[in-house]
Formats: sequence, structure tokens, C-alpha cells
Amino acid sequence: MSIEVKNLSFSYEDNPILDDVSFCVKSGEFVGIAGPNGSGKSTLAKCLNGIFSPTKGEVFVDGISVKDRSKQWIIRQTVGLVFQNPDNQLVASVVEEDVAFGPENLGIPPSIIRERVQYALERVGLINERKRLVATLSGGQKQRVAIAGILAMRPKYIVLDEPTSMLDPVGRKEVLSTVLQLKEEGVGIVYITHHLEELVYADKIMLLYKGRIFKEGSARDILTDEDTLKKIGLDIPEIPALALRLKKFDVAFDNIPLTIEEMVNAILD
Repeated sequence: MSIEVKNLSFSYEDNPILDDVSFCVKSGEFVGIAGPNGSGKSTLAKCLNGIFSPTKGEVFVDGISVKDRSKQWIIRQTVGLVFQNPDNQLVASVVEEDVAFGPENLGIPPSIIRERVQYALERVGLINERKRLVATLSGGQKQRVAIAGILAMRPKYIVLDEPTSMLDPVGRKEVLSTVLQLKEEGVGIVYITHHLEELVYADKIMLLYKGRIFKEGSARDILTDEDTLKKIGLDIPEIPALALRLKKFDVAFDNIPLTIEEMVNAILD
């Protein structure tokens, strides 16, 4: 089972946004998507759970076409979408009430909703904040509440559209830690960002540029390719950038490190 994107193109009226995009996301797979502003990332996110319908091509969610309007509820329960501004996604004043909102709209019995709220808040590390007012939370906590609201609907896949763009470093770390835990539990992740350092643990990364896939590959292939990243206006992450500078001073690496831990281990070896 997977999200399968086949030759996807999308236009607003006569303005092409996506052009012949194809890829697949499996359960438990972490797929990163990066690109400059205007590359079509947010439009792609909305195509993956049927908010937008492809102009050409197809998006299949576990074999169901997002063009099948009779299956929209199934698709949106299967593919959860988290936006970059959590305030646009939170609807209730109390944390547990907000998390319960989605299941309630699906007509799920109250006893099961309580179980799902418990499950979701535990997964994002906010079970002790369930009675807190949403307005009193930090940005990172709000984004984790938004993720919990999606989790309470038990999706197989979660699409996160620049979820940390409005957060400080602590908030970014909180959200990314939650995402990595969900991956380990078998949730398929599509993580859209322009903070490339957040993609070091991705199974694969796609660079989107002018509505097309410019390059795709493993995290190490993409995040150490300084020339390609520069061509599309992206900066190489700090750790691989440092490693490439050190190589000019004859510091040898078997593999260019992506994280601080890899850098320390490489230097000590």
C-alpha cells in the first residue's frame, strides 16, 4: 500500500504549477521534499490528499484515485495534512478538545474518541498538557497539537507542509522528533521543508524546482551535492558544508557527514 503519484500536473487556470511529477511513498517511509519558494511544494501537498485534483496524471492513495469524489472521506482519513501555521489548523480552546475534533466529525463513538485522544497526545508527548488552553502553548507545542489532531484520525500517511517554518530551533526539534517517532511506528511521512538539515534522516529526498523534480536520491546524495543545491537556490546544510571545506585542507572522509554525531565520529576515527 502506498501513495502513488503518476505524471502529476496541476495548473491554476492557465498557470502551470506542477509538471509531470511522479514518485511513491510507502508505509513507514520518510520522503523529504525541498525546493525554493514558488516551486510547487504546497500545491503538491494539497494534491496528495485530494484537496486539489490533478489537471493531468493521477494520485492514488492505497489504490484509490484522489479524483474519485465519492471517496474523499476515505482519502482524507488515510492521508493527514499538517500546515505550516498551526493556528490555521487548531479549532478548539482546550488541547484535548482540539484533538477530538476530527474524530467527532467522523461520527466515531465517544469511548473510542477518548482512546484516540489519549493515543495521539501520548505520541506527540503532550499527554500532561491535555487540559491546557491552546493559547498558552508555545509554537512547537501548537504544531504538535495539530499533528495529534491528525493522528487521532489514524492516518496511514502524514504530509507536513513546512511544519517548522514559523518555529524557533526548540520548536523545530520537537516537531522533527515527533515525525521520526511516527516513521518508526510505520506511518508514511512526506516532509516538505526548506530547512534541509531537517531531512538528514529521510529515506529519500526530492528537489522540486519550477514544478518539476530536479533531482532525487538518498539524503547523503542530495544534501552533499552543493552544486545542485546552489543551482536551484538552496543552501547546503551546515555539517556537510563544513565537511566539504575541511576536505580542501586534506581532511579525509569515507562519507561526507550529515550530522554532528557523524562529524565527531569521522574526525575521531
